[in-house]
This record gives sequence, structure tokens and C-alpha cells, in this order.
Amino acid sequence: MKLKVGFIGFGEVGFAFSKGLKGAGLESIYAYDKEQDREPFSQLIQKRACLARVKLVANAEELVAESAIIICAVPSTASLQAAKEALGRLNGSKLYVDLTSSRPEVKKEIASMVTSTGASFVDAAIVAPVPQYGHKATMFASGSGSKAFRDALAPYGMDIRIVSTIPGQASLLKMLRSAFTKGLEALLLETMVAARKFNAEDVILNSIAETIDGAPFVKTVNRHICENAIHAKRRVHEMEDVAKVLKSAGVEPIVVEAAVRRLQWSANFNLKEHFQGEPPDSYKTVLAAIESLVGKE
Repeated sequence: MKLKVGFIGFGEVGFAFSKGLKGAGLESIYAYDKEQDREPFSQLIQKRACLARVKLVANAEELVAESAIIICAVPSTASLQAAKEALGRLNGSKLYVDLTSSRPEVKKEIASMVTSTGASFVDAAIVAPVPQYGHKATMFASGSGSKAFRDALAPYGMDIRIVSTIPGQASLLKMLRSAFTKGLEALLLETMVAARKFNAEDVILNSIAETIDGAPFVKTVNRHICENAIHAKRRVHEMEDVAKVLKSAGVEPIVVEAAVRRLQWSANFNLKEHFQGEPPDSYKTVLAAIESLVGKE
């Protein structure tokens, strides 16, 4: 029996995944997007469906009826409504995958709705850039249907990593990861906007690249956290001066000032004294020390 997959939402993710899966040999792919017949997005959606060789259907109910695996790839604000629209045709033969960026609590609510119909549920979270990797972008998966999801689509090149049987765990891990990835995005934007004020974009970017490329990333993380334990207090003052420079250039130091607050929080633990002036070997030692000192600073 041929596998049939349907996408609720046919934006960047739905299009990239469909195109990749089709190229990998998956023949039956359907899609429904509430904007598919509305301007200004209808032409783009129709074009994408043609390029990916995907059949657009009239509504969510038809898509669920046609598909064995239903992948919801709508904005997180629409995830609950999308699930509600799919409920009428879900049953024990269906697998519902929520690929949205919704909070763990929302994923759990959707899981409860979906499993009440007899269908299996997967909380899936993309943790790699889709424009770069397409349908092969790494995903974390949790929930009752995770193994079935992986077994069905791994043969077509999907990188699905099961992290738990409990819905919400995949999205939780993604959000923890996003604290870094989205925070880095904001920091890079603030840094480069400021650098441009001084006509120094290339110099700053190349200098940062040399530092980041100079060692494996895990070693870089370890070095920063271990050195922070000793130098946090000094770095508070350094970043306060950085904030003044940005302000003088007309750039609001939103991320820099947040960094000052976090560095001051770290400095308040007096980790330099705790470690007697010597940085520990492992970032885990620093985290354990902070955990033991929380509430005592």
C-alpha cells in the first residue's frame, strides 16, 4: 500500500519537505493551505504545488481523509485551530504530526485532542535550517507516534530523532536550543548594525569568524562558560562600556544591556572566589556550582 502524506500549511516548510520527499520517491503528497485561494499568496502557493508536484485539496477534512500521515506546518498561532479542523476525519489509522513552533503545553493539548480520536500523535521540532537541508533537516520527535513517523519517512531521507514518548518534549528541547540560536541572531544583528555605523562590517565579521572557526564549537562553549566563572565581574564593566559606544553611534544596545544583566547575575555568585581564581575544566562544573548557589547570592 502506497504511503500518502498530507501537509496542512504549504509555506516554506511544507514546500521544502514536499519537494524533497517527492524527489526521494514518495509519490502521493497532498497539501492544503487556507491562503491557497486568496490573494496575495494564492499564486505563490499554486506555483509551489506545481514545482513540488503536490496535489492541493479543497480543505483540511479532505486532506486528512486522503492521507495516512498528516503534517501540520502552520504558524504556531494557528496550530490549535488546524488540529480542531482535522479532528473530524482522524481515526486509528492516522498519524498526526504537529511541526509547529508551539509551546510544550499547546503540543500536549493538541496531543490529547488527537489521541482521543484513536489517531497517533507526534510532537516534531525542526532543529536545523530548512533552506539549507530541505526535508533532511534534523527533527526531534516525541509522542506516541514518533517511531511510526520515523520508520515511515526515514527511508525517504528524513532525519527524525526520537527524544521521548511524551508530547511536548521535542518542542521543549527546540525552545531551549532557540534561546541560543535566536539570541545569537539578535546579537549578530545588533553587532553588525553598530559595526556599519563605523564602516567596520567586514573587519568585525572576519574577526568574529576567525575566533569561532578557530576551535570546535563545544570547546568554545566550554572556554566561555569556564572563563565567565572567573571574569564575569570584569566583563560587566566591559559590556557597560560597549553599551555606551553603541548609544553614541545611535544604536540602542538592547542585547548588550541584556548581556550586562546576565553577566552581573553570574558575578553575584562570586564564582571566582568559589573556584579560588582558577577556571574549572568543564562548563558542567560551573553550572553545578551555580545550581548550588542559587538563592544564596
